[in-house]
Amino acid sequence: MRKKPVQFKPFKRTTFAFQKLTYCRRCGTFSILKEQVCSVCHKKTPIPVERQAELVAAKSLRIDALIAVFLFLAGVLLARTSVESIAMILCGLILLTLLFLFQRKWRKSFFLFHLDNMFHKQLPQIKAGLLRNSQSIVRDRDAGQERIAYEKLREIGTLLRSDPIRKLKLIFLNQFYLRKDMDLEMDSLIMREFDPDLVDYIGTIARIRKDLIKKRTLRYVTRYQIEIAKLPGGENILIDVAGCALRTKPYIDQFRSLIIGQMRKLPKERFLRLCKMLHQREGYDWDDLYARAQAVCEEQYHWDPDFSKFF
Repeated sequence: MRKKPVQFKPFKRTTFAFQKLTYCRRCGTFSILKEQVCSVCHKKTPIPVERQAELVAAKSLRIDALIAVFLFLAGVLLARTSVESIAMILCGLILLTLLFLFQRKWRKSFFLFHLDNMFHKQLPQIKAGLLRNSQSIVRDRDAGQERIAYEKLREIGTLLRSDPIRKLKLIFLNQFYLRKDMDLEMDSLIMREFDPDLVDYIGTIARIRKDLIKKRTLRYVTRYQIEIAKLPGGENILIDVAGCALRTKPYIDQFRSLIIGQMRKLPKERFLRLCKMLHQREGYDWDDLYARAQAVCEEQYHWDPDFSKFF
Protein backbone atom coordinates (compact mmCIF):
# COMPACT_ATOMS: atom_id res chain seq x y z
CA MET A 1 0.00 0.00 0.00
CA ARG A 2 1.37 3.39 -0.98
CA LYS A 3 1.61 5.65 2.04
CA LYS A 4 0.28 9.20 1.97
CA PRO A 5 2.47 12.20 2.83
CA VAL A 6 0.79 14.27 5.55
CA GLN A 7 1.51 17.13 7.92
CA PHE A 8 -0.12 16.88 11.34
CA LYS A 9 -1.34 19.89 13.24
CA PRO A 10 0.60 20.50 16.48
CA PHE A 11 -0.87 18.44 19.30
CA LYS A 12 -1.48 20.59 22.38
CA ARG A 13 -0.78 18.64 25.56
CA THR A 14 -2.50 19.56 28.80
CA THR A 15 -1.70 18.80 32.42
CA PHE A 16 -4.98 16.89 32.81
CA ALA A 17 -6.93 15.13 30.07
CA PHE A 18 -10.26 16.76 31.03
CA GLN A 19 -8.81 20.18 30.17
CA LYS A 20 -9.41 19.38 26.51
CA LEU A 21 -13.18 19.18 27.02
CA THR A 22 -15.44 22.05 26.04
CA TYR A 23 -19.01 22.72 27.16
CA CYS A 24 -21.77 24.48 25.22
CA ARG A 25 -23.53 26.91 27.54
CA ARG A 26 -26.59 26.96 25.31
CA CYS A 27 -27.41 23.26 24.84
CA GLY A 28 -25.12 21.55 27.39
CA THR A 29 -23.16 19.54 24.79
CA PHE A 30 -19.64 18.33 25.57
CA SER A 31 -16.90 17.98 22.98
CA ILE A 32 -13.19 17.25 22.96
CA LEU A 33 -12.51 18.66 19.48
CA LYS A 34 -12.20 22.33 20.48
CA GLU A 35 -15.14 23.38 18.33
CA GLN A 36 -15.57 27.11 17.81
CA VAL A 37 -19.23 26.50 16.95
CA CYS A 38 -21.35 23.89 18.71
CA SER A 39 -22.08 20.95 16.38
CA VAL A 40 -25.56 20.54 17.90
CA CYS A 41 -27.06 24.00 18.34
CA HIS A 42 -24.65 25.74 15.91
CA LYS A 43 -24.02 28.62 18.29
CA LYS A 44 -20.65 30.09 19.23
CA THR A 45 -21.06 29.16 22.85
CA PRO A 46 -18.58 26.32 23.67
CA ILE A 47 -16.21 27.17 26.53
CA PRO A 48 -13.58 25.06 28.38
CA VAL A 49 -15.07 22.87 31.11
CA GLU A 50 -12.79 24.56 33.63
CA ARG A 51 -14.33 27.91 32.73
CA GLN A 52 -17.84 26.46 33.14
CA ALA A 53 -16.91 25.10 36.59
CA GLU A 54 -15.49 28.52 37.53
CA LEU A 55 -18.75 30.21 36.49
CA VAL A 56 -20.86 27.73 38.48
CA ALA A 57 -18.59 28.09 41.52
CA ALA A 58 -18.67 31.89 41.29
CA LYS A 59 -22.48 31.83 41.04
CA SER A 60 -22.69 29.62 44.13
CA LEU A 61 -20.43 31.98 46.07
CA ARG A 62 -22.51 34.98 45.01
CA ILE A 63 -25.70 33.27 46.17
CA ASP A 64 -24.12 32.53 49.56
CA ALA A 65 -23.02 36.16 49.83
CA LEU A 66 -26.48 37.46 48.90
CA ILE A 67 -28.09 35.22 51.52
CA ALA A 68 -25.65 36.55 54.12
CA VAL A 69 -26.39 40.17 53.13
CA PHE A 70 -30.15 39.48 53.24
CA LEU A 71 -29.88 38.02 56.76
CA PHE A 72 -27.75 40.99 57.81
CA LEU A 73 -30.27 43.53 56.53
CA ALA A 74 -33.18 41.54 58.00
CA GLY A 75 -31.48 41.52 61.37
CA VAL A 76 -30.91 45.29 61.23
CA LEU A 77 -34.54 45.99 60.19
CA LEU A 78 -35.97 43.71 62.87
CA ALA A 79 -33.93 45.32 65.63
CA ARG A 80 -36.25 47.08 68.16
CA THR A 81 -33.75 49.43 69.76
CA SER A 82 -30.73 51.39 68.65
CA VAL A 83 -28.52 49.17 70.79
CA GLU A 84 -29.82 46.08 69.01
CA SER A 85 -29.32 47.81 65.66
CA ILE A 86 -25.70 48.66 66.46
CA ALA A 87 -25.10 45.12 67.73
CA MET A 88 -26.66 43.63 64.60
CA ILE A 89 -24.60 45.91 62.36
CA LEU A 90 -21.36 44.98 64.14
CA CYS A 91 -22.16 41.27 64.13
CA GLY A 92 -23.25 41.43 60.50
CA LEU A 93 -20.09 43.22 59.39
CA ILE A 94 -17.94 40.69 61.26
CA LEU A 95 -19.80 37.74 59.72
CA LEU A 96 -19.65 39.24 56.20
CA THR A 97 -15.92 39.84 56.60
CA LEU A 98 -15.38 36.27 57.76
CA LEU A 99 -17.48 34.98 54.87
CA PHE A 100 -15.46 37.07 52.40
CA LEU A 101 -12.17 35.77 53.82
CA PHE A 102 -13.47 32.20 53.86
CA GLN A 103 -14.63 32.38 50.23
CA ARG A 104 -11.34 33.94 49.16
CA LYS A 105 -9.28 31.25 50.87
CA TRP A 106 -11.38 28.30 49.68
CA ARG A 107 -12.27 29.61 46.22
CA LYS A 108 -10.10 27.01 44.49
CA SER A 109 -11.66 24.23 46.57
CA PHE A 110 -15.14 25.42 45.55
CA PHE A 111 -14.02 25.34 41.92
CA LEU A 112 -12.65 21.78 42.22
CA PHE A 113 -15.81 20.65 44.01
CA HIS A 114 -18.06 21.96 41.23
CA LEU A 115 -15.74 20.58 38.56
CA ASP A 116 -15.86 17.12 40.12
CA ASN A 117 -19.62 17.44 40.62
CA MET A 118 -20.09 18.33 36.96
CA PHE A 119 -18.15 15.25 35.81
CA HIS A 120 -20.19 12.95 38.07
CA LYS A 121 -23.62 14.40 37.31
CA GLN A 122 -23.07 14.93 33.59
CA LEU A 123 -21.10 11.79 32.76
CA PRO A 124 -23.81 10.54 30.34
CA GLN A 125 -23.66 13.87 28.47
CA ILE A 126 -19.86 13.65 28.30
CA LYS A 127 -20.06 10.12 26.88
CA ALA A 128 -22.67 11.26 24.36
CA GLY A 129 -20.40 14.12 23.31
CA LEU A 130 -17.42 11.79 22.79
CA LEU A 131 -19.64 9.41 20.81
CA ARG A 132 -20.72 12.32 18.61
CA ASN A 133 -17.08 13.23 18.08
CA SER A 134 -16.31 9.61 17.15
CA GLN A 135 -19.09 9.59 14.57
CA SER A 136 -17.52 12.59 12.86
CA ILE A 137 -14.33 10.51 12.43
CA VAL A 138 -16.26 7.97 10.36
CA ARG A 139 -17.52 10.76 8.11
CA ASP A 140 -13.99 12.13 7.67
CA ARG A 141 -12.65 8.68 6.81
CA ASP A 142 -15.39 8.05 4.27
CA ALA A 143 -14.60 11.45 2.71
CA GLY A 144 -10.93 10.51 2.34
CA GLN A 145 -9.81 12.87 5.14
CA GLU A 146 -7.68 10.32 7.00
CA ARG A 147 -5.36 12.97 8.45
CA ILE A 148 -8.24 14.90 10.00
CA ALA A 149 -9.76 11.64 11.27
CA TYR A 150 -6.49 10.68 12.97
CA GLU A 151 -6.09 14.14 14.55
CA LYS A 152 -9.58 13.81 16.02
CA LEU A 153 -8.79 10.31 17.27
CA ARG A 154 -5.65 11.68 18.89
CA GLU A 155 -7.77 14.17 20.85
CA ILE A 156 -10.40 11.57 21.80
CA GLY A 157 -7.64 9.18 22.89
CA THR A 158 -6.60 11.54 25.68
CA LEU A 159 -9.87 10.63 27.48
CA LEU A 160 -10.82 7.26 25.98
CA ARG A 161 -7.69 5.20 26.57
CA SER A 162 -8.77 1.84 25.19
CA ASP A 163 -7.29 -0.69 22.78
CA PRO A 164 -10.00 -0.14 20.12
CA ILE A 165 -9.08 3.56 20.00
CA ARG A 166 -5.37 2.69 19.82
CA LYS A 167 -6.07 0.19 17.04
CA LEU A 168 -7.91 2.81 14.98
CA LYS A 169 -5.08 5.29 15.41
CA LEU A 170 -2.55 2.67 14.29
CA ILE A 171 -4.59 1.84 11.19
CA PHE A 172 -4.50 5.51 10.18
CA LEU A 173 -0.84 6.04 11.13
CA ASN A 174 0.33 3.07 9.08
CA GLN A 175 -1.29 4.68 6.02
CA PHE A 176 0.88 7.79 6.35
CA TYR A 177 4.45 8.48 5.32
CA LEU A 178 5.94 9.42 8.68
CA ARG A 179 8.97 11.65 9.21
CA LYS A 180 11.16 12.36 12.21
CA ASP A 181 10.09 16.03 12.33
CA MET A 182 6.45 15.05 13.03
CA ASP A 183 4.76 15.19 16.43
CA LEU A 184 4.41 11.42 16.81
CA GLU A 185 3.22 9.26 19.71
CA MET A 186 4.41 5.85 20.87
CA ASP A 187 3.76 4.88 24.51
CA SER A 188 0.10 5.91 24.29
CA LEU A 189 -0.41 3.31 21.51
CA ILE A 190 0.88 0.25 23.34
CA MET A 191 -1.85 -2.39 23.63
CA ARG A 192 -2.28 -5.38 25.92
CA GLU A 193 -2.35 -8.06 23.23
CA PHE A 194 -0.07 -8.78 20.29
CA ASP A 195 -1.01 -6.73 17.23
CA PRO A 196 0.78 -6.68 13.83
CA ASP A 197 -0.28 -3.07 13.14
CA LEU A 198 1.36 -1.98 16.38
CA VAL A 199 4.52 -3.93 15.55
CA ASP A 200 4.64 -2.32 12.11
CA TYR A 201 4.37 1.12 13.68
CA ILE A 202 7.02 0.31 16.31
CA GLY A 203 9.37 -0.68 13.49
CA THR A 204 8.81 2.68 11.78
CA ILE A 205 9.38 4.64 14.99
CA ALA A 206 12.53 2.61 15.78
CA ARG A 207 13.96 3.78 12.46
CA ILE A 208 12.99 7.47 12.49
CA ARG A 209 12.52 8.40 16.19
CA LYS A 210 14.64 6.19 18.44
CA ASP A 211 14.03 8.58 21.36
CA LEU A 212 10.35 7.54 21.44
CA ILE A 213 11.22 3.89 22.10
CA LYS A 214 11.01 3.75 25.90
CA LYS A 215 10.31 1.23 28.63
CA ARG A 216 6.71 0.52 27.75
CA THR A 217 7.53 -0.20 24.11
CA LEU A 218 10.63 -2.22 24.97
CA ARG A 219 8.60 -4.27 27.44
CA TYR A 220 5.98 -4.99 24.74
CA VAL A 221 8.59 -6.04 22.16
CA THR A 222 10.40 -8.25 24.70
CA ARG A 223 7.12 -9.97 25.66
CA TYR A 224 6.16 -10.71 22.04
CA GLN A 225 9.55 -11.12 20.36
CA ILE A 226 8.73 -14.70 19.26
CA GLU A 227 5.52 -13.55 17.54
CA ILE A 228 7.27 -10.52 16.05
CA ALA A 229 10.02 -12.69 14.57
CA LYS A 230 7.39 -14.64 12.57
CA LEU A 231 6.07 -11.49 10.84
CA PRO A 232 7.41 -10.30 7.47
CA GLY A 233 10.29 -8.00 8.37
CA GLY A 234 9.90 -8.92 12.03
CA GLU A 235 13.58 -9.77 12.50
CA ASN A 236 14.60 -6.32 11.28
CA ILE A 237 12.15 -4.72 13.71
CA LEU A 238 13.65 -6.69 16.60
CA ILE A 239 17.14 -5.59 15.56
CA ASP A 240 16.10 -1.93 15.34
CA VAL A 241 14.32 -2.00 18.70
CA ALA A 242 17.24 -3.79 20.37
CA GLY A 243 19.46 -1.02 19.03
CA CYS A 244 17.13 1.55 20.63
CA ALA A 245 17.52 -0.24 23.97
CA LEU A 246 21.23 0.67 23.95
CA ARG A 247 20.45 4.32 24.66
CA THR A 248 20.84 3.97 28.44
CA LYS A 249 22.42 1.52 30.90
CA PRO A 250 19.12 0.91 32.77
CA TYR A 251 17.51 -0.13 29.46
CA ILE A 252 20.40 -2.51 28.74
CA ASP A 253 20.08 -4.00 32.21
CA GLN A 254 16.29 -4.42 32.08
CA PHE A 255 16.02 -5.70 28.49
CA ARG A 256 19.19 -7.77 28.25
CA SER A 257 17.29 -10.80 26.87
CA LEU A 258 16.18 -8.78 23.86
CA ILE A 259 19.71 -7.44 23.33
CA ILE A 260 21.35 -10.86 23.68
CA GLY A 261 18.92 -12.35 21.17
CA GLN A 262 19.77 -9.72 18.53
CA MET A 263 23.42 -9.04 19.41
CA ARG A 264 24.94 -10.89 16.43
CA LYS A 265 22.67 -8.97 14.03
CA LEU A 266 23.21 -5.47 15.39
CA PRO A 267 24.76 -2.95 12.98
CA LYS A 268 28.39 -2.24 13.70
CA GLU A 269 27.80 1.24 15.16
CA ARG A 270 25.15 -0.10 17.60
CA PHE A 271 27.31 -3.06 18.61
CA LEU A 272 30.24 -0.69 19.13
CA ARG A 273 28.07 1.42 21.43
CA LEU A 274 27.13 -1.69 23.40
CA CYS A 275 30.78 -2.60 23.80
CA LYS A 276 31.60 0.89 25.07
CA MET A 277 28.80 0.72 27.65
CA LEU A 278 29.81 -2.79 28.73
CA HIS A 279 33.37 -1.56 29.16
CA GLN A 280 32.01 1.10 31.58
CA ARG A 281 29.67 -1.24 33.46
CA GLU A 282 30.44 -0.16 37.03
CA GLY A 283 27.54 -1.10 39.31
CA TYR A 284 25.94 -3.55 36.86
CA ASP A 285 26.17 -7.35 36.86
CA TRP A 286 26.62 -7.83 33.13
CA ASP A 287 28.89 -10.87 33.02
CA ASP A 288 26.50 -12.70 30.67
CA LEU A 289 26.26 -9.72 28.32
CA TYR A 290 30.02 -9.20 28.44
CA ALA A 291 30.75 -12.83 27.61
CA ARG A 292 28.29 -12.86 24.73
CA ALA A 293 29.62 -9.56 23.34
CA GLN A 294 33.19 -10.89 23.58
CA ALA A 295 32.20 -13.99 21.58
CA VAL A 296 30.50 -11.88 18.90
CA CYS A 297 33.50 -9.57 18.75
CA GLU A 298 35.94 -12.47 18.29
CA GLU A 299 33.69 -14.01 15.64
CA GLN A 300 32.74 -10.94 13.58
CA TYR A 301 35.12 -8.09 14.45
CA HIS A 302 38.44 -9.73 15.40
CA TRP A 303 40.07 -7.84 12.53
CA ASP A 304 38.59 -4.43 13.43
CA PRO A 305 40.83 -2.10 15.50
CA ASP A 306 37.73 -0.26 16.81
CA PHE A 307 37.04 -3.21 19.11
CA SER A 308 40.59 -4.08 20.16
CA LYS A 309 40.47 -1.95 23.33
CA PHE A 310 37.31 -3.54 24.74
CA PHE A 311 38.17 -7.24 25.00
